[in-house]
Amino acid sequence: MMLIENDKRGEEFALRLAYQEGGQSFFVPENVYILGLMNTADRSLAVVDYALRRRFCYVDLTPAFDSDEFRNALLEDCPEDLAIGIIQKMKRLNKEIAEDTSNLGPGFCVGHSYFCGIESAEDFQRVIRFKVAPLLREYWFDDPKKADRWIKELLSL
Repeated sequence: MMLIENDKRGEEFALRLAYQEGGQSFFVPENVYILGLMNTADRSLAVVDYALRRRFCYVDLTPAFDSDEFRNALLEDCPEDLAIGIIQKMKRLNKEIAEDTSNLGPGFCVGHSYFCGIESAEDFQRVIRFKVAPLLREYWFDDPKKADRWIKELLSL
């Protein structure tokens, strides 16, 4: 872990590898960047060793349903009414998820990547049925009516 520190990069900080013959060593070049990504909704990743965590900077990424880039990407592949419907419905769903701070919260919002490559209403329906619906049922396992209401709402597009 020491070798990923900013001030321990380069050949001058190379360490001998313990199980190599011939005295081979290893170092992290100064021009190598290590990106660590994690989904905060995945509770199995919630606890990361602090010695490792302190070696990274953190940036929160949120679903980009409001972005012009996402809207334009949708419009390249699918009809305008479908693109606008996806954006509106997903923003409303994510608002409810984010405001459900007793169970969920902003870290559980549904990401825009589910909808990349949507070309038709059938594609959208498939994503909802097989990806988003199971997620919502898991999120609201203790309130199946809420999950079913949202699934019905999304499928009505």
